[in-house]
Amino acid sequence: MAIILTPETETRLRERAEREGQNADALADALLADALAEAPDTLTDEEATELRADIRRDLRAGQVQPHVQTAADVVARWREQGLIGAWASDIDDAAYTG
Repeated sequence: MAIILTPETETRLRERAEREGQNADALADALLADALAEAPDTLTDEEATELRADIRRDLRAGQVQPHVQTAADVVARWREQGLIGAWASDIDDAAYTG
């Protein structure tokens, strides 16, 4: 099968293949296979382990906040803006702060 690419796409493909030290045809095949996969967001065990390690590193470095802190910040901001009123007075802050 032959696939015709726009000149711009072909240039981007060739540049990326060169940066990654791959053959452009092999890279195109891998990219298409990923795009057409049934579950493209399914991670291998190794990828999941690496992702968790990256997240932990970023948390320790203060680059991201744990989701419970983020939720607490959102609830506090909504309260300040009056978006959470008397109708929600039973919301337990502890549920959002862990």
